[in-house]
Amino acid sequence: MKDFSFFVALVLMLALGACKSEPQAESENKADASSKPAAQPQEEPIGIVPYEGGVISEQSQKLLDALSSGYWYVRAYLTFKDRKENFEKHKGRWYQFTRDGHITAGKWKEAVTKGTWTYHPQTAILTIRTEDPSYTGEFSIKAASDFSVMIWIGTETYHQTDVQAKLENYLQLMDTLP
Repeated sequence: MKDFSFFVALVLMLALGACKSEPQAESENKADASSKPAAQPQEEPIGIVPYEGGVISEQSQKLLDALSSGYWYVRAYLTFKDRKENFEKHKGRWYQFTRDGHITAGKWKEAVTKGTWTYHPQTAILTIRTEDPSYTGEFSIKAASDFSVMIWIGTETYHQTDVQAKLENYLQLMDTLP
């Protein structure tokens, strides 16, 4: 029994000795981390926020090009409440983005409101502020690889967490969607 107690004590001492060497390993890791190159500067928002001379990724540049071409029509609009009513109310709405952060919005061939937009690349959040509050919103966006279709998911900012919209890009205003 004494041999067993001695063995357990020896194992515990070795284990404690191993624990004491960890801070040294941690300081070596810190030295390795400091020798790594500095992180790239964060990408700046685009839209109404000026980004000239700032950092903009290739992906955000593609999104900017896509947003500012043609009209983004709401193909489908879903909410948890009043599904059918909201679908019909929003079908045919469109948004036309300009590269300088301005936006015109309307329904079918009629322009209804103007405003501004901002896209935040770190969060993939698109914020739209218009004179007509029914066109204002903040959305997390997902886009097809060719940027012909986008999905907008509402955020808490304008109490739109129950909103999901599918938008398609067209080059001209229309009376109906094909």
